[in-house]
Parts: sequence; C-alpha cells; structure tokens
Amino acid sequence: MSIYGNWGGLVDNNLEDLSGLDEDGVIGFKAFMSNSGVDFARVDDDLLYAGLKFAGQVGNLIGTHAENEYVTRFLGQEMRAAGRTDRASWYESRPPESELEAIQRACYWQDLPVATAHRAYHRRRWDEGCGGGEGSGRPCDLRDMSPLPVF
Repeated sequence: MSIYGNWGGLVDNNLEDLSGLDEDGVIGFKAFMSNSGVDFARVDDDLLYAGLKFAGQVGNLIGTHAENEYVTRFLGQEMRAAGRTDRASWYESRPPESELEAIQRACYWQDLPVATAHRAYHRRRWDEGCGGGEGSGRPCDLRDMSPLPVF
C-alpha cells in the first residue's frame, strides 16, 4: 500500500484557492521564484509574502524553487542567442549565485512573524543562504523539491 501527499500550487492568480486546497489536505504549496519553463507561473515577492502569511496562519508550508528570475532570464536569453537549447544550458542559466540570492530573499520573508510555519525547500545552497537546516532551530529544511511520498 502506498500513502502519498499532494502539493498545491502557489501561482500568480490563486490566493483565493489556497484555503480550499489546505482544507483538502495538501501537504504544502509549491512556488517557483523564477520561470519554471513549464505550466507553473512564477511568484513575485508580494505573492510569496502573501503565501507565507497564509501558510503561517494555517500551519502549512511553502516549498520554493528558489532562483533569481532576472538573472536566469538574462542567462537563458544568452544561451538561446548562442544557439544553445541543450539540457546543460538550462542548468548553466541557473548558477549557484542566482539560487543563493533567491534563498536569502525567501529567508528574509520567512523571518517575519507572519511566516513562522514556512519551510522553504530547495535542492542545494539552503544552509549557505540562511543558516537553516538540521539543528539550526530555524523553521526551514533542506530537501529536493521532487515529489516525495509521505509514509
């Protein structure tokens, strides 16, 4: 038997839907701080703040794909202009520095009283960005954002 959890999305137009998703039992809300390249719209700081505030009020969490939108867009445009559309170019357009800046920004919002239930998830750099992770006493965690089963 498998037990799993569903993530809800925090996207550009669904603040009114978060309450219903939370009531339906989502394990958190997934948000992209830069263009995902798929069908999730990125969140601006105002929406991230509103989502963190909501998550803090209901005791849920926000899982972020934390990368700086403007740096990744610029580097992506450079890659495409050079004829690069290979898989490696996607990763090269998202250097660690673009992650670190976005993580630090999410950590700033996380430290505000409205966001005490927030845990931001990202594949690397979290500890470097805000000192979170195991044993830190901060309400954050370091995990991969791929879908995880809940047992």
